[in-house]
Amino acid sequence: MGPDLFIVSISCITFNQKPFIRKAIEGFLIQKTTFPIEVLIHDDASTDGTDQIIREYEAKYPDIIKPIYQKENQWKKGRRPGLEFNYPRAKGKYIAICEGDDYWTDPFKLQKQVDFLEKNPHCGMVYTDYDLFDERTKATQRNLLKNNQKIQNTFEDFLINRWPIPPCTWMFRASIFNLIARPLLENNVVGDLPLILGLSRYSKIAYIDENTAVYRVLEKSASHFDTLKKEYEFLPGVLSIQFKFASYFEVPENIILKIKDNFYAEYFISICLFGDKQIKEEAYDRLKKNGLNTIKHRLIFILTKFKITGKLVLWYYN
Repeated sequence: MGPDLFIVSISCITFNQKPFIRKAIEGFLIQKTTFPIEVLIHDDASTDGTDQIIREYEAKYPDIIKPIYQKENQWKKGRRPGLEFNYPRAKGKYIAICEGDDYWTDPFKLQKQVDFLEKNPHCGMVYTDYDLFDERTKATQRNLLKNNQKIQNTFEDFLINRWPIPPCTWMFRASIFNLIARPLLENNVVGDLPLILGLSRYSKIAYIDENTAVYRVLEKSASHFDTLKKEYEFLPGVLSIQFKFASYFEVPENIILKIKDNFYAEYFISICLFGDKQIKEEAYDRLKKNGLNTIKHRLIFILTKFKITGKLVLWYYN
């Protein structure tokens, strides 16, 4: 197949992102490729004028910009726009993701990722480094993966650690996406974790050590919260995704234990120690039901929180 026949479908989900959507779309349009692309934008009934900006670009680039304008918000109905509205209409061999508040900075992002996947047919997904821009403080952290994190790419890595790789850096094969059982992707509090779990289960995941995008942290979003109580209500939903995949793929018990351990570290330390009295009591009761209320757990994860693990962690897992 010649490179002129390759097509990348870009999935962009947006809702009330008027200050940001133009930059996202411009990031799509600056892409220099040897193949055609399509931009699938799903506007989830925005009320701030986001849709008007999308219409402006649709009029200029009708062969590229292909929007859906919802009249009622689908997210509130429990429907996930990427899964239900964008991926099914994607014509591309490859799918790239960029939500309406993030944006791409490298005009060769898509070309680099397609070239990599074409040369590495065993890989189902490839991602890159990125900058993080905090909309609240206006501060930018450069090269998050290179500077701050160890690259991990296996199904077990993502299952245990919920590895935070922003979707704006992803590209994956549509054929691998189609292998993932639909129930695994439905009825989840977030869409990116089950997607990367499915992709990593059925194929290899690779990392390109180049910075191509900016991930924007807002004061409030689907996965960022303005109160501890909202985070407390959200995290068990993430744990349920991990358990769903662990059960479906029958992972070993030692992996289940590591999933619970990591959840306990974040949930107990971040919420129980710093939450209000009611949240502490409710969280402790929930943890107790999962058998995570031992002194050993508390000690291990307080030490883990402050990166003083050493031989204690090895002793615990042995």
